[in-house]
Amino acid sequence: MVAQFNSRNRQHLTIVGPELGALRISGSFRVNDVDGFVQLLDLGFHVAVERQANGKIVLRKVRPDQQ
Repeated sequence: MVAQFNSRNRQHLTIVGPELGALRISGSFRVNDVDGFVQLLDLGFHVAVERQANGKIVLRKVRPDQQ
């Protein structure tokens, strides 16, 4: 899913850590709605989002003790 977003948008998503890379998500997403997808990850899957000045969005899985 992340590869599809990255191939079609200026904002690129970067996954940090194997746990988040293994996360399976199913559904229908608009590939041009990066912000909506990132918000879903943040709110529904406990993913920390770091927006960098260069437009890259870094995604990290939050440990249960950090929630």
